[in-house]
Amino acid sequence: MSSVTYNGLYLRIELDHEETVKFTGALTSGDVGVITTFLAALGVSATVAPIVAAAVAVHLAWEIPATKAADKGDGVFLTAYGFPLNPAAFIPTTRYPTPHNDTWFSSDDAVIGSSEGDVIETHIDHGVVAPDAVTFRLNNQSPEGWDKRMILRDGNGAEYRIEAKAYASAENSIYVNEAANDAPLTFWKPKMLGIWTGIFSVQGIRHVSGGSRVTFTWVKD
Repeated sequence: MSSVTYNGLYLRIELDHEETVKFTGALTSGDVGVITTFLAALGVSATVAPIVAAAVAVHLAWEIPATKAADKGDGVFLTAYGFPLNPAAFIPTTRYPTPHNDTWFSSDDAVIGSSEGDVIETHIDHGVVAPDAVTFRLNNQSPEGWDKRMILRDGNGAEYRIEAKAYASAENSIYVNEAANDAPLTFWKPKMLGIWTGIFSVQGIRHVSGGSRVTFTWVKD
């Protein structure tokens, strides 16, 4: 289930537990060719894989134990910020199991989250806004104090950026017929160097009844 993301700012490889074990095994060999082959099999391009393999091979003494320590049973993220100008800084972080993000709308209280460990509690209040609208509120209670963002879409091309400062909230509304388009809600946060990054998305806003307000409380980053 590996995935590779490169957006011009960083290169990130997501590995599940089994892939992480295989990756550390490839690192243990110390052979750049073996590491390159493994990375290519994950989907890293033929141009990028040798660069990553060479950079990682130089730092095996800390890369192997750091990667093993970061894997708590669900794998790791391997991220190189500033790639390819800074390929040596390939940082492993823990990958977490995700809640059932596809059923949050089926009860008034639920929990959604990301494989990076973000936890967001959802709550639906009924009959609190105009009956032809649905309101979406982002409540930022994450203890690390960074701003958070939610992108609300109407399914017709419009996007609304709902940005909540630390320990504050912000909201926006769309009409019920727009919510019926079921466009995804996307949650964003600033990561290393303050770079805003889309973390995960959820579907299901079409199931929220008119007159309701949905509050997404970000409680763990």
